[in-house]
Amino acid sequence: MPGARGDLIQMSEDDLVAGISVRYNETSSRWFVGVLRKIFPTECELEYLDGTVERVSIGKVESFAAYLRSRGRVLSLTRKDLSYVFYAQALERMRSSRANKIKHFLRSHGLQFHPEEWTVNERIQIWPDDSYVKTGSSATDAELKLLIPKWLEPQRLPAGSRDPLGFQNHAEQIANELLPGLTVFTTRIAYYGFIAWAVQKLGQSNRIPGGGQAEQFHRLERAYVLCEFIHHGNTTDDCRVLGQRSKSEVLQSAMSNRFRPPAKILRNQESAGALRLYSNSMKSMGFAEQHSNRVIDGLLALTLTDLGQRLAREFEKALPEDFFDFAISEKALSREILRGWGKQLCMSKFGLAKFRRPFLAGFLLGNSQAAQSRYQTVSLLFKEGLLGGGAKQKKELGLDTLSEEFAILAEEEPESGGITNADILLKFYEDVPTPNAAILQRAAVYELLSLAHSSIFKCALDGIATPGQCRISDLRDAIVTTKHFGKFWRTPFGKHANLPTIRSLHKALFEAETSAEMAAIGGVLLRRIQTDAAFLTSATDLQTAPPFILMRGIPPERPLAESFRDLIEAMVVRHEEVSSNKSRQRWCYLDKPAQQLIRDDNRPLGIGWHAMRFPQLFSLCRDLRLTKADLSHGG
Repeated sequence: MPGARGDLIQMSEDDLVAGISVRYNETSSRWFVGVLRKIFPTECELEYLDGTVERVSIGKVESFAAYLRSRGRVLSLTRKDLSYVFYAQALERMRSSRANKIKHFLRSHGLQFHPEEWTVNERIQIWPDDSYVKTGSSATDAELKLLIPKWLEPQRLPAGSRDPLGFQNHAEQIANELLPGLTVFTTRIAYYGFIAWAVQKLGQSNRIPGGGQAEQFHRLERAYVLCEFIHHGNTTDDCRVLGQRSKSEVLQSAMSNRFRPPAKILRNQESAGALRLYSNSMKSMGFAEQHSNRVIDGLLALTLTDLGQRLAREFEKALPEDFFDFAISEKALSREILRGWGKQLCMSKFGLAKFRRPFLAGFLLGNSQAAQSRYQTVSLLFKEGLLGGGAKQKKELGLDTLSEEFAILAEEEPESGGITNADILLKFYEDVPTPNAAILQRAAVYELLSLAHSSIFKCALDGIATPGQCRISDLRDAIVTTKHFGKFWRTPFGKHANLPTIRSLHKALFEAETSAEMAAIGGVLLRRIQTDAAFLTSATDLQTAPPFILMRGIPPERPLAESFRDLIEAMVVRHEEVSSNKSRQRWCYLDKPAQQLIRDDNRPLGIGWHAMRFPQLFSLCRDLRLTKADLSHGG
C-alpha cells in the first residue's frame, strides 16, 4: 500500500480552500485522497469518491497538488494502490465506472495521468497539469492585486507620453536603415510560417464565409494560441504569443476538460493580431505581396510569392492533420489532444526544422535591399559578440518607447527579447568609429541627444502640471541647484573638461528621482556628447535632425543656465509646430512678456529610447538558432 511521505508540508488554514483535492495522512503508512468541503478551527470535513464524509484533524491534511509538486519524482501507483487511495479498498479488479470516476476526479482537479488505460500490472503516473486554471478568482485575489506595488508592473510609459518634440520620425528613418521590415511586434519566426500557411490554405477554398477570409484567419490564429497555451501551461510565459494576457481566461474555458477555439484572445484582433502586425514584415522579407483590392471581395490582401509558398509548405509539416477543421468549427477536443498539438506547433521549435531555410532566405540571405541591410546589421552584431550563443548581455537601464502608431495598436507590452536598444547602441557609441559601424553610431548619437532634450522638456512640463504655470527662472533654479549635476550648468557649455562619461550619465538619468535631476543630467549629456568621437563623425549626417538643431542654438561660450530661457523657447516653438502638423492640441505655450510657461493640454512625458528594434531582432535570432555559419550559407 502507498506509504505516507516522510515530511508533511506544513500548511496554514489559509492554504486550504474548500473544493480542492487533498491528501489525508491517516497514519504514517496510510493516506487517502478526497475533496475538502469545510474548514473548522482544528478540523476539516472531507468527502471521498464513494460519497463518505468525515471530519479529520486539519494538521493531517495537505493539498494533493502541492504534495505532488513537492516530490522529487512523479507519483507512480499500481491500479490496486490507486483504488485503495480513492476507495479505501485494494481492489484486484476495478470496474470501469470506478476507474472513469477517478480519471474524472484527477482531470477536474488539474492533474494529469499516464497511461490512459489502466491494466492490472500497469503503474499509473500522476502529476500536476500546468495548463489547468481553476475558473474564477477569489476576493482575496482581487485584494492582493490592489496591494501589488506599482514598481512591479510593466515599465510602460503613460498614454500621453508620445513625442511632443517630434523626434520619432527621424528615429524611424534610422531604424529603417538598420532593420527594415522589423517592428516592435515581429518577435517570433513561427508567425511568418503560420501566416504563409493560412494565406495559402484559405486561398485554396472557393467558399467565402461571413466576415470573409480575414475572420477565418483570426479563428486559425486563436486555435494556434489555444494549443500553445495548453502545451506550456499557466506557470510560464517564456514562449510568448500575441494575446498572451488572455492565457488564464482561455485556459479557464474548458468544459469537461475539452476546449473549443477561443472566441477572443485580443480586444481587437483585426488591429492587434498577427495578420495586421506581421503583414508589412512578410512583404519586406519577400514572402508575400499585397493587393488591397482583394479585400472588397472578402479575400485576404496578401498573396504568397514562391518563397512564401516554400515557407508555407515547411510550416504545414508541423501541423496536425485535423487542425484546420477544428479551428474553423465549433468542435471541442480534449486537453490531451490539444496539448499534443501545442507540442508539435510550439513556436520555439521552428528554428530546429527545415522551416528555417526559407525563412533565412527571406530574413537575411535574399537579394533585396532590405535583406542586405538586415544582413549587414546582424553581421556586425555577431562580430561584436552581441548576437549568438555567446552574446554578452549587460542589460542597461533605459525604457524603450513605442511610436504613436504602435502605441495605438499595442494591447500588450512588446517582448524585450533579452536585450535592450540601450545595450546595443551604447556599445557602439563607445567604440572607435569605423565606416561599417557608422550608422549604428549615428543612431546612438541621435538617441542620446533625444534623451537629453526630452529630459529637459519633461522638467518644464512637470513644473506646470499642478499650478498650471511656472516662471522659466524658477525651472532653471530648480535644475541648477540639484546636488550632483547642477554645477555643470554654471560653466561654459563648450567647456569639456571633467565631465562624467556617457554611460554613467545614462545610468544616472534612469535612476533619477525628480524631473529637475533628470533635466540637470540631460544638460550634462548635451555637453558631454560633443566631446566624443561618435558625435564628431556623425555630426554631418545629423545636421537636419531636430535634436541637433536644438543643441546647435546653445552658445558654447555661455553656461547652460544662462541659455536655458532661449532653449526652452526653442523647444516650445518646436512643440507647437509638431502639434500643429499632427492636428493635436499643444501641451503648453510661452508667455514671453511674463517669461512664464503656461499649461494648455499638458500630458505626462515619459523618457525612453526610441524603438530601434534590436530586442525584436534578438528574439527572432533566438528562435532561429542563428549562428555565424548561417551568414555564409543557408544553414
